[in-house]
Amino acid sequence: MVDAIAALIYRMSPRAAPDLILKRLGIATSRRRVEFYTLETLLRGLPSVEGAIIECGTYRGATLLGMTHLMVVRGLKPRIYGLDSFEGFPEPRPEDAQADGRMHPDVHRGALGDTSHAALLRRIDVLGWSDRITVLKGFFAQSLPRLTDERFAVAHLDCDLYESYMVCLQFVYPRMLSGGVIVLDDYRLPANVYSGADRAVDEFFADKPEKPERLPGPKGLRSFVRIR
Repeated sequence: MVDAIAALIYRMSPRAAPDLILKRLGIATSRRRVEFYTLETLLRGLPSVEGAIIECGTYRGATLLGMTHLMVVRGLKPRIYGLDSFEGFPEPRPEDAQADGRMHPDVHRGALGDTSHAALLRRIDVLGWSDRITVLKGFFAQSLPRLTDERFAVAHLDCDLYESYMVCLQFVYPRMLSGGVIVLDDYRLPANVYSGADRAVDEFFADKPEKPERLPGPKGLRSFVRIR
């Protein structure tokens, strides 16, 4: 009931929706989540969004909803896809181990599985965004082939593990539009939890013209590549 009321207030005036309403609806903003700053800044700065937006690693949907909110505020309606197993991590690979050969305690099969596909779909429906967002449930190797014919303006990769990053990068990179961006949420973070993400990104872009970069300033915590 509370969500329905919050959604009604939001839908009356998305541009003027107070942060309390956005928080209640689970919509990320950089005011509350500094890790969203890079993605928010890049999305605001794109002169247009000609292709689709894809997120690999949607979890509970805060970032997916945050990106959609930014598109609503800008008056744009790209196709938006959120992909997640909704079962947590698959089995990590040796490449996910840290320098000492051990896995970080947060890296294990089923990690980040405390989410719900059905709950996210209900949130999207109450916001009236079912015609904007498509959520694909399943591990990336099974769900990504359903989007073979898409071209992407923005790809947000928040998939943590070596194999997940490699699968997603191999799929989205050749389908990115020139001027588009790939945001690498787990790459070279100070906490150094997801060593597999670091290895996958370094290996993938070793022979590519694009290299990971960050926005200036203390809020530019996430890396991205801008496609040439």
